[in-house]
Order: sequence, then C-alpha cells, then structure tokens
Amino acid sequence: MTFHVHEKVEGSREFRHEQQFAAVMEDLAHDAGKRVEEFRDRFADLDAVARALLSHPVRRDDLRGSFHAGVAAALTGRAGEARERFSAVLAHEPDADWMRELRQTARQLFDAGENAAAVRVWARDAVVSCRSKPALGDAPASVGEMPA
Repeated sequence: MTFHVHEKVEGSREFRHEQQFAAVMEDLAHDAGKRVEEFRDRFADLDAVARALLSHPVRRDDLRGSFHAGVAAALTGRAGEARERFSAVLAHEPDADWMRELRQTARQLFDAGENAAAVRVWARDAVVSCRSKPALGDAPASVGEMPA
C-alpha cells in the first residue's frame, strides 16, 4: 500500500561546468538523504500517515490526495474523516478511466462505512493483487497477517 506525497524541495540549478555540477549533485544527494530520514520519521506508522494526509484541506483538484487520505483514515478507524474524503472523490466528475476506477473504489469504501475490517480486507486484497503483477514477486508475509 502506498500513499503519494509530493513536496517541492528546491528549484533547479544552472550547469556551468563539470566541477561545479559535481558539487551541486553531491549537495543534492546529501539533502535527499536527509529528506528520506525526515520522511521515515514523519511517516513512521499508519497513524502518522493518516495524521499527515488528513492535515491537508480537502481540495477539489486533488482527487488522489482525497482518496489516499480517505483510505488512511478508514484504516485507522477515523470513519467520519474517511467519509468526508471519499465524498470529495465522489463529487468529482471523472473524465478519465483512472478517475472512474478511483470513484468506484471510493464508493465501495464509503459504503463500507464504519466497518474497518472490510476496509482492511480491501487493503490486503489490493496489496496482494499489486504484488502479483509481473516483476514484483510475492507479497511479504506481513500482508497475509493483516487482520481482517
């Protein structure tokens, strides 16, 4: 299960010569390593993920953000917040196949209501399905242990 978070960290830098560019790349790699550690701390567990995703206001133009926040909320027992985020997805008029699929899943999870076990079953099945795609290999054992 993944939740997408995107943040602009730094603007571009102009290439002048190879020595300057190598130093810039070294700085960027160092900064990226620090950001990875910050993300690991910030998203240490599912509750932390839910808090972070739910801290953003509902935006009509952020369909995936609303969906991800809804899933995280549902998985952590925040049924009211999950329904609010899924409602934002359902209110969006889809104009692409991925949007229609997202709305269909949001409807399914919205209808699950306060049944956290049903949401966990959906999440487990989604992880297993994705892991069964070519080149991803078997799902980790912990996925099979996810409570139903």
